[in-house]
Amino acid sequence: MSELNQPTQTYRPEGAPLTPYLKAKEIWDNRIGNARVQAYNWRLAFFSAMGLCFVLVIGLIYQSAKSSVAPYIVEVGPGGELLAVSKAVQANRAPNDPEIRYFLAKWIKDVRTLPLDAVVKKQSWISAYGCMRQKAALKMNEIVRKDDPMSRIGEETISVTPAAIVKMSEKTYQIRWTEDVFTKEGSPKQSYRMTGLVTIDFTQPANEKEIMSNPLGLYISDFSWSKEL
Repeated sequence: MSELNQPTQTYRPEGAPLTPYLKAKEIWDNRIGNARVQAYNWRLAFFSAMGLCFVLVIGLIYQSAKSSVAPYIVEVGPGGELLAVSKAVQANRAPNDPEIRYFLAKWIKDVRTLPLDAVVKKQSWISAYGCMRQKAALKMNEIVRKDDPMSRIGEETISVTPAAIVKMSEKTYQIRWTEDVFTKEGSPKQSYRMTGLVTIDFTQPANEKEIMSNPLGLYISDFSWSKEL
């Protein structure tokens, strides 16, 4: 590193060479001197580039630590026109009818579908329980204890197809759906229709964590279902 701080040296003699020996010595000194100057310049450029890269890396780390994801609600009209844009935690809006129907259809599929993979079913349970009030969760626990759907994992599958969702009162909806049962090989086993009543309530998400887990703020407070005759 001490060489970097030294001034560039000149290897040419002050006077003109007087003999062939001195002439040859001048040519040799110039060649060696140019090589040292080039090496010095390359080292200077290398360490300058390394310093710049270090500054850029520090800047990227600092910027990535500051960045955050903020969800927004974008509301559009029937014709696709933009109606409103607001940050989700500040929206303070209740879900509309299509959003409620979507939520109920997803919930009934999460709790009634039976896949071949136990991991997939566990993820469905986590999603379903995440939007149930305590009373509904306790009722679901009792149903699962009696029916024990996990014991049939790998033996058969159940596909759920929502057919109709009808609003019965301000907070209660009727859901009708079809369940198709298949063997583990994929052959049809049986099919039947189900009807259920679901009561919901709404709580505005208070932070981004709640938005990520339940963006609509809808919760199942009570439910019941049975096979259609």
